[in-house]
Amino acid sequence: MKKINKIILAGLVAASSLSAISYEYPQLYKDTKIMGMGGAGIAAGGQTTSIFYNSAGLSQIPKEYGWEVDLFNFGLSINKNIADFGKDLSDVSGTDNEKNKQVLDLVEKNLGNNNHLSANLALLTIGRKFDGVAIGLVPFGGAYLNMKPHSGFGSEGVVETSGLVYGGVAFGISKDIKDVEVGDYILNNFTVGGGIKSVTYKGWNKALTISELVDNKDDMGEYFTDKIAKDGSSAVLDLGMQYDIMPDVKAGLSIQNIGGIGDKETVEIPMTVGVGTAYTKRFNRVWLNQVTVAADYVDLFRNYEQDKDGLKRIRLGVTGNLIDGWAGTLGLQAGMYQGHYTFGVDTRLFFMKIAYTTYAEEIGAY
Repeated sequence: MKKINKIILAGLVAASSLSAISYEYPQLYKDTKIMGMGGAGIAAGGQTTSIFYNSAGLSQIPKEYGWEVDLFNFGLSINKNIADFGKDLSDVSGTDNEKNKQVLDLVEKNLGNNNHLSANLALLTIGRKFDGVAIGLVPFGGAYLNMKPHSGFGSEGVVETSGLVYGGVAFGISKDIKDVEVGDYILNNFTVGGGIKSVTYKGWNKALTISELVDNKDDMGEYFTDKIAKDGSSAVLDLGMQYDIMPDVKAGLSIQNIGGIGDKETVEIPMTVGVGTAYTKRFNRVWLNQVTVAADYVDLFRNYEQDKDGLKRIRLGVTGNLIDGWAGTLGLQAGMYQGHYTFGVDTRLFFMKIAYTTYAEEIGAY
């Protein structure tokens, strides 16, 4: 399998994914901190972007923090294959026959290589925990592009491509429930959540011919979005719950994107069901005052049709605060995402936060 490295940067803070071409599991938004801890966010909540993992996790936002407002959370992913392919394609020149030969040579050089580019952006995240209720709002956007050269001629094309450019808004709410009788049992510290995402997108799945590559090599992005992409929009629901199965240990269930986003002619993001558990321990001190260990299994019923790989659906992670005081916080994350190690670090000083995450994603399949 092929894999790519990814880096996510998170900027200013106020304190108050895809077709069978690449086999990547498309996702609308990947949070910096959660990806640092291996993508395990179903039972480990506590931030506004928990909406994209389990809306019930909003209940873990500390009430004493008041309104949490993040500005400009940006993620970018680009692998070496697509960077080299794009540079070589832009250098194609000469007569039509010479250009065609150069493109054929370029395709032969890159046969079977996965070429990937993606970005996601949360312009603003707003969340708050009230007495027994928490809410979150996230306007977001992003894009995916995957290209894979292969042997082919005529209408079969020589480069398979899939892509998605999207924008939308997500809203979530959670409610704490206590003393619920279920038969002979009484459930306490039980949280339910719900959310809605409204998304507008342009998507495509197309095999490009030699002439299409030659004729559009200087404005390929415009060709994708204006000439071959199909417009669409979706509104999907999310449901989730968390339950304290013992002190400091939560179990979570999340149903994301009910109704699905996109289709097989564009880029399909199906409804998925995931389960997770998390252990969180807090200490009344400035140094090492919190640690969370989490494990998730996503897409329980394998609605992603790219493959049936169980390991690819496992998320493991740990996060903790090295220091957490009135002036700032320094946190670290580590984990395992789809069988590959992840690492993250975030630091906040007064109203400024900078975070870095690196991880690998499986984008190929046997």
